[in-house]
Amino acid sequence: MSDQTPLPDNCEQAALLLERDALPGDLLSQLKQSQQAEQDTAIRLQLATQGAGIGIWDYDITADRLIWDNQMLALYGLSADQFNGHYNDWRCRVHPDDLAKAEHQVHKSLHGSGVFDSEFRVIWPDGQIRHIKAFATILKQPDGSAYRMIGTNWDITSERRTQQAFEHQAYHDTLTNLPNRQLFQNRLQQALATGCQQQTNGAVLCLDLDHFKYINDVFGHATGDRILIEVARRIQGVLQPDDTLARLGGDEFGVLLKGNSIQGFANVGDRIQQLLQAPIRIDGERFFARASIGIATFPHDGQDSETLIKHADTAMYQAKESGRATCAFYDREQSVAAAERIQLAHELQEALQHRQLEVHYQPQFELGDERTPGRIIGLEALVRWPHPRLGMVPPGKFIPIAEEIGLITELDRYVLQQAIEQARHWDLKGLLPGRISVNISLSTPSALELPTDCLALLAEHGRLISLEITESHLMQNPEATAAALNALKQFDTLISIDDFGTGYSSLSYLSRLPIDILKIDQSFIRDLDQDGSDRAIIRAVLAMAQELRLKVIAEGIENSTQHRFLQHNHCRYGQGYLVARPMPAQQAEQFLLKHSAYN
Repeated sequence: MSDQTPLPDNCEQAALLLERDALPGDLLSQLKQSQQAEQDTAIRLQLATQGAGIGIWDYDITADRLIWDNQMLALYGLSADQFNGHYNDWRCRVHPDDLAKAEHQVHKSLHGSGVFDSEFRVIWPDGQIRHIKAFATILKQPDGSAYRMIGTNWDITSERRTQQAFEHQAYHDTLTNLPNRQLFQNRLQQALATGCQQQTNGAVLCLDLDHFKYINDVFGHATGDRILIEVARRIQGVLQPDDTLARLGGDEFGVLLKGNSIQGFANVGDRIQQLLQAPIRIDGERFFARASIGIATFPHDGQDSETLIKHADTAMYQAKESGRATCAFYDREQSVAAAERIQLAHELQEALQHRQLEVHYQPQFELGDERTPGRIIGLEALVRWPHPRLGMVPPGKFIPIAEEIGLITELDRYVLQQAIEQARHWDLKGLLPGRISVNISLSTPSALELPTDCLALLAEHGRLISLEITESHLMQNPEATAAALNALKQFDTLISIDDFGTGYSSLSYLSRLPIDILKIDQSFIRDLDQDGSDRAIIRAVLAMAQELRLKVIAEGIENSTQHRFLQHNHCRYGQGYLVARPMPAQQAEQFLLKHSAYN
């Protein structure tokens, strides 16, 4: 062979030449180097694909001959003797739910795009499910017919599981693992679309736990969380597999019911109420998680998710106003009032934020004789809301709203700050006749642990203030209340029980509480000249107070008959329109100046 002998195209040709005849030394050296380089490249490719977990496959379409490397076998959980080298070896291991889509993509690549790009799950012989990403190039004849596929597979299970975990977290409540509001709305939209097509109905239930804030405040959020989990478990036990229970936020749950009658929807609500009547036992304590449930049906009450949820929520508030622990269907007429209530709640929040609420003051006085009331002994601070559209909104209308929407703490703080500031002002001017009473209308005894800034004010000016707690709040948890009241007494404040006679207090508890004053509720004063039982109750309260050495103030004294009865039964102090209505601070100051002779 001469020096002009051309180099062979590949190592296979070189081997043939070597068998035929010897090559010159330099050419032989080049051939060996080329052969070694080709082997090195193949080794590096194999190591790279193995290191990346990439399996390589080659499919002869005409002969139905499928070649997998070892990494491909590993990706499908197979050993070499479990693989027969045919298309069906792949097909029978693709997850049944993914097979149709994957084969459609194979068909599309063979007869169109020329590229196979797919993702599917495979089932290993041991039942394990893995996610596979597949890619292949299609080789075609001049006439366009495909004869070969060469491609790769790699495992994306970890990525998909991470993605699924993120998606689950995005659409589920972390505490109860229930669908969250977003997923609930998505499923509701799907149900509405299906109902429209198939002419079927359904319902949305909005469920809110009654007085749940009290449990959180008194026993802590950890206990509250355990109660929410148990409530979710009980509700879930009522529902059918196609129904959806979601936690919409806080202590509010949503239920999506499909294809039932109005009575059927009502039965589900009643069944939930029945299951929630049983106590929940946690660490030896018994808790009751009663709920108000609102129901809106579709398509009757709405044909989009936002409207239905809003109407179910409105019905839920109607249930609360009807006495709680009950169910109510959405009522278009009542929804107008509910919408006004929601609007009022929003406006109350703005009024408090912009300090638009006023504090009025009503004098408290010695009863004296019938013609001349005795000296002024103090005043009660009463919050008032001068609404720009509705005029003066009664406290009985907006204070319950403040409690419902969680504004009551801010409202109490505002009134207490205003009252202390006014008390300091009148004290410096020598006009303060006693203490200013402030009603702590918080909905839970533990909430008597006032905000830090209020405690700082009481620490400095507690001698000017008397704190009033309604009897009903007092009896929710007497032990917790006693501890809180004892803590407040260190600031030299007086403690009053407001609306006494309406909460059925235990006398044994009263004797153990650091109480200074009982205020007889005005409901007993109003009709005492006509109702003998009211007179008997008043006499009993006065006798009990005398035994416990408590001061008594009768509320709501409006006429001389009431004044005369109370004075005759040795009630020394009163409050009511007979002497003065609640008035703004400036007017109250003029009143104090005018009546300074009584002090």
